[in-house]
Amino acid sequence: MKIEHLNNCTVVKYERIRLDAASAPDFIKIVCESMNKLPKPTQAIVLDLKGVEFADSSGLGAIVLIFQKLQTKLVLCGVGEQVEKLIKATRLDSIFRLYQNSSLAINAV
Repeated sequence: MKIEHLNNCTVVKYERIRLDAASAPDFIKIVCESMNKLPKPTQAIVLDLKGVEFADSSGLGAIVLIFQKLQTKLVLCGVGEQVEKLIKATRLDSIFRLYQNSSLAINAV
């Protein structure tokens, strides 16, 4: 996972192929700990899921939990077809905005 601070936003690039029950706990821990270490609050978290080919309910639950714990705006980008279908099926697209890439997401925040 790669985390960088750009234009008052924190971009989290998730670099695994799967976001599922096996990877969700580490994902939550790393993102939350990293955000809590930032010297100043971030305007938004941009979660880049470009490399994710598969996500399950645990993966989506991890995204929701991060959003709840950090209490900041969270947007998603680089979402693949399978993940996007799951997000829309669960109506999470009404909570999280989806963008093609991190640049568009940052500009929209």
